[in-house]
Amino acid sequence: MLNLQESVYRQIEEMVDDGEPIIYENHEVNKRLNIETYVVIVKSHSYIFRIYQGMLHSTGRISLKFMSVDINMFKAMTSNLDLGEVL
Repeated sequence: MLNLQESVYRQIEEMVDDGEPIIYENHEVNKRLNIETYVVIVKSHSYIFRIYQGMLHSTGRISLKFMSVDINMFKAMTSNLDLGEVL
């Protein structure tokens, strides 16, 4: 069985983002909830970034999800726009 980090990296390969620069990695364990998370942010050519998150649940099941961040999303996160203002 794959561990959490291997599962996230396999998802990165499947999305053809392997070889792209990794700009952030974080591994956290929440002992109270018995959940482990692994997050990787990859610089992407087709988008600005892609964020991958893997979660190892207390049942032993691993769930994976990803999200692409495009230029408009990036601007919204890094600007001083008021909420609801159109870019």
